[in-house]
Amino acid sequence: MGCQSGMLSTRAVIVVPLYREFMSAAEEFSLRHSLEVLSAYDFFVICPSELLNYASRIRRDYLASFHIQTFPSKYFSSVKGYNGLLMSKEFYRQFERYEYILIVQTDALVFADQLEEWCDRDYSYIGAPWFEGHTRPKKPLSFAGVGNGGFSLRKVSDAIRVLESSLFGAPENGRVRLGIEEKFRLSSLILHCIALSSSPPFVTLEVNEDIYWGAVAPLRHNWFVVPPAEAAVDFAFEVAPEYMFELNGERLPFGCHAWERYNPEFWRERARDIGLELP
Repeated sequence: MGCQSGMLSTRAVIVVPLYREFMSAAEEFSLRHSLEVLSAYDFFVICPSELLNYASRIRRDYLASFHIQTFPSKYFSSVKGYNGLLMSKEFYRQFERYEYILIVQTDALVFADQLEEWCDRDYSYIGAPWFEGHTRPKKPLSFAGVGNGGFSLRKVSDAIRVLESSLFGAPENGRVRLGIEEKFRLSSLILHCIALSSSPPFVTLEVNEDIYWGAVAPLRHNWFVVPPAEAAVDFAFEVAPEYMFELNGERLPFGCHAWERYNPEFWRERARDIGLELP
């Protein structure tokens, strides 16, 4: 499974985070299937150094050829830590030789190799659309933005350019300072964020990394391109997948995130349609 190093495209790299020395059957399926479908690209498992032996054992057991890249343990001990990693120059500089990073968390699924097609669209960032109400979408369903980070495509040079910008300052440890106008424009997306301090006209929030890339970065930098939700539907589904499937002309997207959390029976039926049996 996988391809030999040196024969792979450097257009994009696949990155899968590992947090613990255990994977469920569904997570193992996700990793094995991603390795198979995206075998034309370099593939990295990222983890803390404590999991290096575990990741090496997986590579041996799977007969796979993925790379293993470790980062400090603080980035894998909590959601806050992971947010800090995905908003750090340290992370993106590690993959500067590639044009794009495709994040595929182990609760995500990829259905077909559409990676070159999505790279060609030249977006700075794309993930599954969000709804008003976020994980508990309000009826009638209404899009709130793009895009969930669990299955997401990021342009490396654009991410580094944002993080090196002196205009607004880079986020630190997942903390972002927002102005009043920014907070107002992002209100439907930051309701679940944690307010850390307030010194008018600014507020400092603990923000999930996907909200930073999907909403804050394009608000601050007009060159940072995130597609409208209607265009991102064909990239990935997360919440309300049955609605997204109908909206997408009953076509599967490139991938999905959190399939076990949001209507797993829907995903099992759709997977059977393409010859996959989900665990």
